[in-house]
Amino acid sequence: MQSVSVFSARSCLTGLLMSAVLITLLGGFSFVGLRYGSGGSDRVIALGIPLVFGAVVVFFAVIEPSMKYTVTPSEVIPSCGPFRWRIPISEIRSIVERNLSWLPWAEGWKIPGYALFTIRYGDVGTVRMCATSMTRRVLVIETDQGLWGITPQDEKGFIAAVESRRRR
Repeated sequence: MQSVSVFSARSCLTGLLMSAVLITLLGGFSFVGLRYGSGGSDRVIALGIPLVFGAVVVFFAVIEPSMKYTVTPSEVIPSCGPFRWRIPISEIRSIVERNLSWLPWAEGWKIPGYALFTIRYGDVGTVRMCATSMTRRVLVIETDQGLWGITPQDEKGFIAAVESRRRR
């Protein structure tokens, strides 16, 4: 019986830098709105908008370290924070590293450094993403049910772990 292998996601300096810049901008926006605003609605906007965007930044900052890819004897489990998906190894046709063609208006959660859920790309169509990159060096897993995009730190080790289980 084969053991379970866990692969962490490739770290994302871009995402961390963008988060720091966004927090700085939101803090400045709040300060200016509170300091120079004329009253009630200005203060609500000055606090409300940064709080909403700040919550998104904190969400991504918290879940990024939890992104991982678990390979069991029968499935690949991409996970990020509370989100988990299951890809049966028996349904995997291929795993190829690609640079994807981004469509700015496509649905899905994508900010620099993160891509989650279903995203439409110009070159491959719809991909279910659990990755620390929207477009660069994404491992695209082709299955009977569609495409998945992931970004393990150890790409060769991940592919070897999956391939050894596919050969059973």
